Amino acid sequence: MKIGGFPFMVSMLASRQAPPRKIAEMAFLGETIGAAEAAEWGLINKVVPAGEFDAAVADWAGQLAAKSPLMLRLGADCFYEQSLLDRERAANLMTHYMLLAIESEDMKEGITAFFEKRAPVWTGR
Repeated sequence: MKIGGFPFMVSMLASRQAPPRKIAEMAFLGETIGAAEAAEWGLINKVVPAGEFDAAVADWAGQLAAKSPLMLRLGADCFYEQSLLDRERAANLMTHYMLLAIESEDMKEGITAFFEKRAPVWTGR
């Protein structure tokens, strides 16, 4: 707003996570908020001191890298797609994704590895 534009995309996405009135106020007045307030509103997950940022990112990246790439993709697709649907359609979509997951090699590998008490070897299929 301060430079003659409007944050259309940001305000639409942010208003699904944070109080819509607060997002509207920020958008129309061109205001910004700090990290602590963004975390309080649910816009970000975590606030870390600047000196710990790289380690925090590396930790999350390592945790994600250890997961099945297929399940991460299916889970993210379902999570974001269902957020735009009513409850009944979201449940149907979730069922579709669950069936894809159940039939995957990665889910079979994950279950087998769990019972064999070993780390899974993901194929992404």
